[in-house]
Amino acid sequence: MKKLTGLIVAFFCSMSLFAQSPGHIPNVEFNFLLLAVDNIIKNDFTTMDMADIEGSIIGAEGSIKKDKDCFVVKLTKAGNENCSIEFKNNKTGVLFKSFNFPIKRVADPLTVLGFSRKSEGKMSTGSLAAERRLITIVPNANFNKPPCRIQKFTVIKSNGSSDPSAPYTNNGEYFDEHVIKLLSTAQPGDIFQFYDIKSSCSGDSSDRKVNDIIVLAR
Repeated sequence: MKKLTGLIVAFFCSMSLFAQSPGHIPNVEFNFLLLAVDNIIKNDFTTMDMADIEGSIIGAEGSIKKDKDCFVVKLTKAGNENCSIEFKNNKTGVLFKSFNFPIKRVADPLTVLGFSRKSEGKMSTGSLAAERRLITIVPNANFNKPPCRIQKFTVIKSNGSSDPSAPYTNNGEYFDEHVIKLLSTAQPGDIFQFYDIKSSCSGDSSDRKVNDIIVLAR
């Protein structure tokens, strides 16, 4: 969790909350690029006009765009575990700065209920009935767009005094009519378990299995 704290400011060009060494991505502890999301490199390594600077990616596929005094780097495919970002004078072709960055994928998200933001614990029957979807959270990180989205999950209701409901698979993050109706029947003592939750994250070639959600109605 501590390591993820540094991601808070990595995706916002306008936030200059920490003093940085030249060319560092704006985060607290690490220099790295995340795959398939916007990474910000602040132009604090030259006094050249941004219009005279051309950036390129070596060792990975992706794009570099300019945004005010920042470069937005988005990697679409990693050839190796590292890549280099080079900056040239686009008038003379002279290379004046090169940075080497490890490439990482988006961390495994925490899946929670959309309104309550709970993944475990007790909930009132009214709060359960008001839920409409599952969402993913990358702890201590802000993104312009969520990097992970729920693709499907299975839900079951159980109670020690009666047989459990039949497992039901819901496609997508939003609850269909069956799941909404199931939650509306919650009585104190009922246990709702959301499991086999699959999430699709930016940069992944296949869905990830993420954490289960288990809540007790009260």
